[in-house]
Amino acid sequence: MKLRSGPGTGYRSLGLLAEGDGVEVKCRAKKAGWVRVHVLNGQLKGRTGWVAKRNLH
Repeated sequence: MKLRSGPGTGYRSLGLLAEGDGVEVKCRAKKAGWVRVHVLNGQLKGRTGWVAKRNLH
């Protein structure tokens, strides 16, 4: 799934999260369906961005 700079597909991609990458949810956007996360491991470890809520398990 794509990690984005803001809560929507119009924001630039910061990279792809791989299956199994851990994230910590920081907040939910007023715009329904998006959450701000901090990446805990994997290639994007340490980055913070937005993902579509439907992609989180």
